[in-house]
Amino acid sequence: MYLPKAVYCVIIGFASFDIDNKIIYEYSDIKGEPAIVNAKNINAYLVDSENIFIDRRSKPISKVPYEFWKYASRWRGIFIYQR
Repeated sequence: MYLPKAVYCVIIGFASFDIDNKIIYEYSDIKGEPAIVNAKNINAYLVDSENIFIDRRSKPISKVPYEFWKYASRWRGIFIYQR
């Protein structure tokens, strides 16, 4: 049986101006203490990296058969593929 993983994201603050001290808290264990990552830039994917944007695609970037995309089942937005 497939059980989805839980992902929690809490954004403490954001602004239209830049600040020098940006911090990302990463947890290897959700019940443990966080590791503090000092970031230069926090992008839209909430990682310390430059601002990147991924364009919408109508065709897969890998050699996946078209039938996979056409007939794939979804459960809460997650693709379920059975052979």
